[in-house]
Amino acid sequence: MENTKKQLNFWRCLAIIELIALLVIGVVFTSGRGAAPVVPDKSDEVIAEPLTLWTEGSAAKQKLIDYVTAVTDEKGADFIPVEDRIAVFDMDGTLAC
Repeated sequence: MENTKKQLNFWRCLAIIELIALLVIGVVFTSGRGAAPVVPDKSDEVIAEPLTLWTEGSAAKQKLIDYVTAVTDEKGADFIPVEDRIAVFDMDGTLAC
């Protein structure tokens, strides 16, 4: 009877050790997956000529450039803080926010 209890305890300990090993291996091999790639900050980058595909001298183009300049100038009256801004992207006529 005593020998049976020792064998049972041995197998229980072995099962627990195997379970812990499987958990550790699972965590190690999945820890780097799904992480967001590091994207360099380009918020201070200035584009030499914005909206190159728009008609040169277009009133709409100039109004848009003036508006963006006004709301991003920290000293201007129309300044909008970054956390209050909403980005809108035109994808071939479909707007996405």
